[in-house]
Amino acid sequence: MARVRTHHGFTALKTEGGMLPPDFLHAIAMLQAPYQASGDYGLSKSLRIKDEISRYWRIANDLHDSLSSRRYRRGRPLPIS
Repeated sequence: MARVRTHHGFTALKTEGGMLPPDFLHAIAMLQAPYQASGDYGLSKSLRIKDEISRYWRIANDLHDSLSSRRYRRGRPLPIS
């Protein structure tokens, strides 16, 4: 018997089980889930949560690049724990 696949509109997510149901993922994607407002995270009304997430992601990438270059500058990779 052929397996039936249901498409929930996400190209990079595959839902298994019921921990994160597709309806909740859609609410998150549409910014309609609870605790997605700027005020929920102590941000002023003029800042958007998506912009802050992007900002901190760029900072984390810069820090990771800096760590990576220092690890290999010593001639051997240092373990990351």
